Amino acid sequence: MLFSPGPARAAGADGPAFLPEVFARFEGARYVPGDNDQAWTAWIGAGADLLKAGRVTFEFTGDVETIIGNEIRTFDPNQANYHLAGAMRIAVAGDELMPFFHHVSRHEIDRPKVQAVDWNLMGVRGRMMFAGGRGWALIGVGHTIGDTPVGYGWELTARTEFEPARRIYAAADVRYMNAEPVPLFPRGSFTDLSLEGGARWRSGPRSIDLFAAFERRNDVFVQAAGVRDRLLIGFRIGPAGRTRVPR
Repeated sequence: MLFSPGPARAAGADGPAFLPEVFARFEGARYVPGDNDQAWTAWIGAGADLLKAGRVTFEFTGDVETIIGNEIRTFDPNQANYHLAGAMRIAVAGDELMPFFHHVSRHEIDRPKVQAVDWNLMGVRGRMMFAGGRGWALIGVGHTIGDTPVGYGWELTARTEFEPARRIYAAADVRYMNAEPVPLFPRGSFTDLSLEGGARWRSGPRSIDLFAAFERRNDVFVQAAGVRDRLLIGFRIGPAGRTRVPR
């Protein structure tokens, strides 16, 4: 969902624009199959374009991912993963170049905290439009700094999204993580994958998605290595054309 702070000045005409856009986004999905540890996933996030000056926009976003199981009760939240990201978007010939900083902090809920698990990622992403604006691709590279204790190194990401027809969209995500084995996570490098499709209803800068996706995700547990292949069925409400930071 997009919230506007009021009419913003156009950058370049009257100078820089302060807070030209503020937004919130929501996402919820059911894992198929689900289990005691992971039955549902939910994202709640918000962000803002802090300053727009000519071709450059500074943005900040924050997201909370909650994993819900049924080990103790029907809806039993057991993970809370926090994502904070800042980026500078530079418009280049209709596309965008985005240097970014991304902080991730993972926590188990109502369970003993054995070890802090968090990391920072610095890098750059580029967004390119195609098919007359009906599709885009986002490619990124980053390096982890200050990780505790996941052993991550270089990260390569790619996402593409395409709307072949009105109210229909398809998307694909790939994330390759160069990683070293560590005591809590005795595994090496890995690749995450997501294939998604669904229906989309737009209203100006906002959209509602109903989707189904296949996901292969590594390091699904906070304190131990683990990989899961599963389906997700869910919904998403938020600003069209803006994706949350990668997991």
